[in-house]
Amino acid sequence: MVNIPDQQLPAVPSPTRSRRGTTVMLMAAVISAVGAYTFQVIGGRALGPVDFAPISILWTVFFVGFTVLLLPLEQLTIRRLTLSGGDASALRESRLVMAGVLLLTVAAAVGFVVSTLDRFFASNPVYILLVGSLFVLYGAYAIGRGFLAGRGRFAAYGGAVIGESTVRVLAAIPVVLLAPSAVGLGWAMVVAPLVILLVRPWRAPEHTLAVQSGTGTDTRFVAALLIAQAASQTALAAGPVIVGIMGGSAQAVSIFFVTFTLFRGPITASYNLTARVLPEFTRMAATGNHAGLKRWAVRLGLWGFGASVLIGLAAAAVGPSIVAFLYGEEFRPAPLLTGLAAAGVVGGLLVLFSTQILIAEGATQRLAGAWVVAIVAMGFVILLAPGDPSERVAVGFAVAHLVALAGIVVAVAIRPPVHALKK
Repeated sequence: MVNIPDQQLPAVPSPTRSRRGTTVMLMAAVISAVGAYTFQVIGGRALGPVDFAPISILWTVFFVGFTVLLLPLEQLTIRRLTLSGGDASALRESRLVMAGVLLLTVAAAVGFVVSTLDRFFASNPVYILLVGSLFVLYGAYAIGRGFLAGRGRFAAYGGAVIGESTVRVLAAIPVVLLAPSAVGLGWAMVVAPLVILLVRPWRAPEHTLAVQSGTGTDTRFVAALLIAQAASQTALAAGPVIVGIMGGSAQAVSIFFVTFTLFRGPITASYNLTARVLPEFTRMAATGNHAGLKRWAVRLGLWGFGASVLIGLAAAAVGPSIVAFLYGEEFRPAPLLTGLAAAGVVGGLLVLFSTQILIAEGATQRLAGAWVVAIVAMGFVILLAPGDPSERVAVGFAVAHLVALAGIVVAVAIRPPVHALKK
C-alpha cells in the first residue's frame, strides 16, 4: 500500500469545532429518527393500514434508492474532499460518474413506479412525477452533505439533517389535518431536501490544500460500492416489497413496514453519523494505520453479535406493544417479527460503521464480496424457512446482517488493501 505523507493530508478541524460539529450531528441523528417516526405515525393513523400502503412502498423505494445509489455519491465526495483538503477540483474527474449514478437513480425509481402503478399506487400517475422529483432533489441533497462533511463543516451537516426531517413533518401536518391522502404525504417528502440550500454546501472554504487530482479509479470504486449498497439495502429495506410479492396482504405489508421502519430507525439516523467517522478512517488509511482499523473492525464485530442477541430477546417481549401503542392496535406485529427486526438492526448498525473502514481504504470490492455472500444467505433463508411471508422475510433480514458483519470483519482483518490509496 502506498501511503500519503502526513504533511500532504488535509488539516484536521480544531478540537472545539470538531466537538461542536459532533454534538450537532448526534442531535441531528436523534431528531432525524424522531422525525421519521412522527411522519409515519401521523400518516399511518390518518390514513389507516390500507390507504397508507402507497406511502409504505414509496418510502421503501426512497430509502433503498437513496442508500444504494445516492449515499455512495456522498461517501465519494467526502473521501475525495478529505484527501484534497476541501479542494472541489478533486471531484472534477468524478463528475461523469456522479451524473451517471444520479440519472440511473431517477430512471430506476421512475421505472419501478411505472411498472407497479396498478399494484402499489392505485393507478395514479402523479406518483411518477412525485418519485422523479424526489430523487432529483435528494441527489443534490446527498452531494451537498458530502461537501459539508468533506470540508469539516459537521455542524452545518447536522443542521441540514435536522432541517430535512423537520420540514417533512411540518409539511405533512396540514395534509393530514385538511385533506389526508397518500399523494399529499408524498409531496411532503419531496420538499424536505430543499433545506440543503440554506446551509450553502458548495460555498468555497477559506483555505484549501493543493493536491494531485483524481486518478481515474472512481468508476471501479463506485461500481463495487453500488453492488455492496444494493445488497445491503435489499436486506434492510426491501422487506415490505418482498412480502407483497410473496402474496402478503396490504395489511401485512403495512405491519411489516411500520415494524421494521420503527426498529431500523437507529440505522437510518446513523447514516448521518457515518459522515463523521469516514474522514477519520480515511486519514488512518492514508497514513498506513491498518492495525488501528483492524482493531476497530474486530471491536465492532464483537459488539454487534453480542448486542443483537440481547436486544433481539428484549424486543420480542416488548416490541409488539410499542408498535401497537404508536400506530394503533391494528398494526400490532407478532413477537417473532419484532425480535428478528431488532436483532438484524443491531447487526446492521455495526455493519454500517464497519463499512466505513473498507470505504476509507478504497477496498469496496471486498465490501461487495461480503454483502453478496450475505444476500445469497438471505435468499436461501427466505425460500427454505417455514412460516408466513412476513416471518420468512424477517428471518432472512436478521441472517443477512449478521453474515455481512462477519464478512466485513474478515475482509478488514485478512490483509491490507492491495491497491494504493488514491486521491
